[in-house]
Amino acid sequence: GCCRAAEANAALAALRGLDTPRRLIEKRTAISGILLVMGGVCGKGKGKARAEEILKSGAALTKFQEIVEAQAGKLPKGDIPVGQYTAEIYIAEGGYVAGIRNKAIIHLARALGSPREHGAGLVLHHKRGDKVQPGESVMTLYAESPYKLEQGQALARKSNPVIVEGMLLQRLTDVREL
Repeated sequence: GCCRAAEANAALAALRGLDTPRRLIEKRTAISGILLVMGGVCGKGKGKARAEEILKSGAALTKFQEIVEAQAGKLPKGDIPVGQYTAEIYIAEGGYVAGIRNKAIIHLARALGSPREHGAGLVLHHKRGDKVQPGESVMTLYAESPYKLEQGQALARKSNPVIVEGMLLQRLTDVREL
């Protein structure tokens, strides 16, 4: 997504052990695991598991709080507020996410007020290859004014930032050289 507040809320939820998308945890612990191995904290092949332990134990949240406090900051008790004006962008016909138009996403986020307005932006609900049902939301728009939300909705309809196509005949998860 391209909404600072929404992204920060997702990260804080993961640190706090709250309900978080599994793929967010997978990516973060894989990257953290690489750094733990590189830093000599644990042996090769054990970094991801160690990162998961640190996250589950609450040690990651404690360390993050220390870092924030060292910079004279304070963690919010709840969520960081997102833009008060929101809209869902629904897909008319089902299919699979064939692609995301990154430039269209950037223009859309800017039209909504991001990055200047911290609660403005968007959150994508699917990634490439995901199945989408007819009438399902593919993204949520956030704005801090009704005008910017209207502009964002119009731009989303015009630019079609999430490409959903019909039946995916085959999904290759492991490509091997013959």
